[in-house]
Amino acid sequence: MKKIVLLFTFLLVVSGCYVQSLNVFYTKDLVVSAPEILGEWDSVIQLGKDVRGMKVRPWKFGENTIETYDGENKFGELEVVYFKVGEDLFMDFTAGRMTEDKHYYPNIYWAAGVLPCHSLCRVDIKGNGLIITPLDYDWFVEKIEKNQLPLRYIKPNYSSSNYVFIADSSEWIKFLKKYSRDTSVFNPKRRFVFKRKGI
Repeated sequence: MKKIVLLFTFLLVVSGCYVQSLNVFYTKDLVVSAPEILGEWDSVIQLGKDVRGMKVRPWKFGENTIETYDGENKFGELEVVYFKVGEDLFMDFTAGRMTEDKHYYPNIYWAAGVLPCHSLCRVDIKGNGLIITPLDYDWFVEKIEKNQLPLRYIKPNYSSSNYVFIADSSEWIKFLKKYSRDTSVFNPKRRFVFKRKGI
């Protein structure tokens, strides 16, 4: 029982790092395949922190999944859907398969998607480099507190700080059309940077 309580507490803490939506961020007509992202990518930066000296295992990007590893090489699988708004590529993700080692908790990337919510990142591919930038949760909180956010949300009773968005897909698409390149919304300080494995 203690392990379940610790895991639930861990999930609540890390879920605050990401903007979470009860609905998907895309409409079916915007879904695309992203063959250029498939394969293994070495981590250079995770959540804005240089991890090159940490020997993080490569992330493996598949058509619908990403095998992720944090700075301690803890595993977590994400289920992803790639979609485009205009020329901008995004990924909607939720938790997939958890680590099979029962002695370890999953990594924070898996935990961010384990509640029945979707999270979003902007995806930029430049040559042999890949940049994944999540929505900046702090930006959303600031806009909510100033009553300046045109997206519907709730604040669950079990959490003192985490908002969960209930905007539908069409509202998110409208939002992304306006803010897809705004570095306050997709803050580079929280980004992930990869280089293609073996290059």
